[in-house]
Amino acid sequence: MRFPDQFRHLIKPGFIITAIIWLITVMLLLTAVQTITNNRAYHNRINGLNREITMLEARQKEIESKKILLNITDEKLSLILADLMKAGKKANLMLGEISIAEEKEREGYRVLPVTVVIKGNYNQIVRFINILEREEQRLQFQTIDFSTRETAGTAIIAKLKADFINL
Repeated sequence: MRFPDQFRHLIKPGFIITAIIWLITVMLLLTAVQTITNNRAYHNRINGLNREITMLEARQKEIESKKILLNITDEKLSLILADLMKAGKKANLMLGEISIAEEKEREGYRVLPVTVVIKGNYNQIVRFINILEREEQRLQFQTIDFSTRETAGTAIIAKLKADFINL
C-alpha cells in the first residue's frame, strides 16, 4: 500500500505509540466522565427513594393510628379489603382510593362506612357491585356517583359509599 509523501512521517513508531496513548487517554477520560455522571444520577435516585421511604413510613404510622381508632380486628379489616381487591380483579377494573370511617351503631347492629373509588366501563362497575353483593361480607350501598369528567369520556369513575354490616 502506498501513502503519499506528506503522510510518510506518520508511519514512524514513535508517532503511532503517541497516537495510541492519546486515544487511550481520551477513552479513559470519557469513561471517567460517564462514571461520574452515572454516580450522580444514582445518588439522586437514592435520595429520591429515601424521601419516598420516609413518606411511606409516615403514611404507615398514620394508617396504624387510624386502624386503632377503627376498633376493628385486623382479620375483619383484611377480609373487607381482600373482598374489595378480589371483586376489582374479577370485574377487571381499577380500584382507586379506599377510605374506611369509624364503626357506627345503626338499627341494632354495627356498620363500617366505606368509600371506594373505581374506574372502568359501565359493565365492569355493575359486575363489581354484583360480586360484592354476593360475598359473605354483607354490604349495603348508600350512594353511587358516576363521573366521566376526569377521563374525558373514555371511562367512568364511580364513587361508591357503602356500609359493611357487622352482626
